[in-house]
Amino acid sequence: MRENDLNDTRAPLAVPKIRKQEIKTDKAPKIHRYLPQGIRAGDLIFLSAAPIDLKGNLVKGGFEKAAKQTFENVRAVLTAAGSSMKNIVRIDVYLQNLEDFDRFNKIYAEYIPEPYPARSICQPARTPLDHPLGMVVTALA
Repeated sequence: MRENDLNDTRAPLAVPKIRKQEIKTDKAPKIHRYLPQGIRAGDLIFLSAAPIDLKGNLVKGGFEKAAKQTFENVRAVLTAAGSSMKNIVRIDVYLQNLEDFDRFNKIYAEYIPEPYPARSICQPARTPLDHPLGMVVTALA
């Protein structure tokens, strides 16, 4: 700390108070009691999604069906928050098998409009419930 810092008489910067609000909808599954469907903080929405149906079951029937259900879950939470797929600014994707990358991109293009958001894709050592993919999404409210 510099000596002049102690004598600074300027008013401190005002920090806006940002409320954290849980997003709930019956149009998307509640995956786990410790995992909300989504969180709104200020003008941002944060959510996680997986290929889980409304009954809480892992979607079966192949990668494409699982990926589409995951995107539908994202859409449902964003809609409940008053947002949409076009407001997504970042997606982190966890593919159980990176060999699904091209198939994922085709489905991605069906759901995510241009300009595409920032995105990362990785293959974790394991996904919860051994599902084929998961996503973490940040969107504008």
